[in-house]
Amino acid sequence: MTAIDFSAFVDELATVSGETILPFFRTALSIEDKGRPGSFDPVTAADHAAEAAMRTLIRRTFPDHGIIGEEYGRERADAEYVWVLDPIDGTKSFISGMPAWGTLIALLRSAPKPVLIHCKQGSDRTGLASALYLAALAKAGEPVSEEQLSVRYGHIAIPLVGTYEMDRSFEAMEPRLGFQGP
Repeated sequence: MTAIDFSAFVDELATVSGETILPFFRTALSIEDKGRPGSFDPVTAADHAAEAAMRTLIRRTFPDHGIIGEEYGRERADAEYVWVLDPIDGTKSFISGMPAWGTLIALLRSAPKPVLIHCKQGSDRTGLASALYLAALAKAGEPVSEEQLSVRYGHIAIPLVGTYEMDRSFEAMEPRLGFQGP
């Protein structure tokens, strides 16, 4: 399959994610806290539903591909092609009714960098995708991975701005990556 074919598929994934999430936006919904003590890391039914919908589509279309998702963890993470999913990057903004959130989708291949990265809405999330790739697949360690979210790469984390949510998303994934976090 070519990058053009993957591009069409990732657009389909993003559409499925958006169609799943939007009915929850600006509604009363229950919120769970999956954070470590002293931190608030919310997750909603919209997060779960969107990731489940994307996983179903990936499994049906590419049964040999792996998936790493924020809500449901790893599945065949050693496959040649691995999808990295963050259904709602910016859940705090989402539950507040602010349109500063997006769906992060990355496709990784047994290569030193992602093959394809797509962000539905929000700011450019390629730094987060790079950080997750380095942590989960390249096993580069926490300092090298987190550096992708630094000023060196044009990332400035300011609360209530889209780039800040990338930091929060990476922090939420740290326990699954085997990192201690802050």
